[in-house]
Amino acid sequence: MEIVKIFNERRKIKKPIPQYLIDGLYDLKSIGLSIRLKNVLLQHDFQYLSDLTVIESKDLYLMRNFGKKSFKELEQIMLQYGLKFADY
Repeated sequence: MEIVKIFNERRKIKKPIPQYLIDGLYDLKSIGLSIRLKNVLLQHDFQYLSDLTVIESKDLYLMRNFGKKSFKELEQIMLQYGLKFADY
C-alpha cells in the first residue's frame, strides 16, 4: 500500500482540504467514473475527488490496475471540476 503511505504523508504536509470541496458532488461514488477507476481509487482509501489534489500524477501509477487509460479518464474528470494534481 505504498500509494496510501504517500497520500497520508502529503495530506499531512498540505493545508486541510476546504470544506466546500468535500460535498456530494465530489464524492468518487457519484461523479460518473468507470467502475475500474472507481474501484481502484476506493481500494486505496480515496473518498473524494479533492483527495487526489495532494497526490503527484506519477504516484497514481503505483496503484495496481491503474494505467494510462485510467489516468486520462481521471485527468479529464479533475479538469471538469477545476482540480489538479499536486505536480500540475
